[in-house]
Amino acid sequence: MITVFVDNCNTFSQKNYDILIDSIALNMLKCPHCEHSGTFTVHGYYCRKLKVCGSIISLRIMRVVCSECGHTHAILPSTIVPYSQIRYEEQKEICEHYEAKSGYDDIMSENPCIDESDVAYVLRNYRKIWKKKLVSLMISVSDDILQPCFDNFKRQFMQIKFTINALIRANHIT
Repeated sequence: MITVFVDNCNTFSQKNYDILIDSIALNMLKCPHCEHSGTFTVHGYYCRKLKVCGSIISLRIMRVVCSECGHTHAILPSTIVPYSQIRYEEQKEICEHYEAKSGYDDIMSENPCIDESDVAYVLRNYRKIWKKKLVSLMISVSDDILQPCFDNFKRQFMQIKFTINALIRANHIT
């Protein structure tokens, strides 16, 4: 998996994703699995649903294949947590509210697609896996945790499945 850093974007759309993909030079990317550069070709696309601003949007996500090792990788913006429909920003906010012992009503009112079962799912995974990981780094969930999670765990914060994930920074995205 390859995650491309983007600033917090509440209105993420297919158009934004396509602009992001167009800004990436595939021949410059390094395979997270074998570390070779310039070995990617487009392998295909798949549909991914994401809960954003009270609606569920569908994104067409690009997959690339490394000609050196044969592994395929999805290219995701950093706002997407792999294998989850709930964005990174909302998951982090839910965890921050948990640590502050405050309610979740404002999160659910800002994004009506997120309900009590979504909050419970995020908190279960946070308590079971990610809280211990953050404590091991001596950082708080309210800190800037995107880069430390990739540096130390090779995963996006709240990514549950252990799939190697690399964070890259693309050119300026509008």
